[in-house]
Amino acid sequence: MRFAIHIENLRLEGVEGLTGEELALQIERELQRMVEVWGVPPALREGGAVEFGGQAVHLPAGVAREAVGAEVARQLAGSWFGSV
Repeated sequence: MRFAIHIENLRLEGVEGLTGEELALQIERELQRMVEVWGVPPALREGGAVEFGGQAVHLPAGVAREAVGAEVARQLAGSWFGSV
C-alpha cells in the first residue's frame, strides 16, 4: 500500500540550520517507521484523507536538529495511531 502526505504550509519558529528538504526527509522516515511498527492507520486504509487544520506542534526544549522531523511526525500522526 502506498499513500502520500502533502504539507501545504509548515512554519517553524526557533529552529535554525534545518532546510525544508531535511525536515521533509525526517518526517517521512519517522512516518515510515511508525507504519512498520503499527501498520497502516485505520484512517488511511480505505483511501481516506486526514487534515490537521493548522494544528500547532510544540517541540521540547533542546530537541536536536536531527530529531525535529521525527518529533513533528509523532505529534501530527499521534491521533492516527493513538499515543506514540
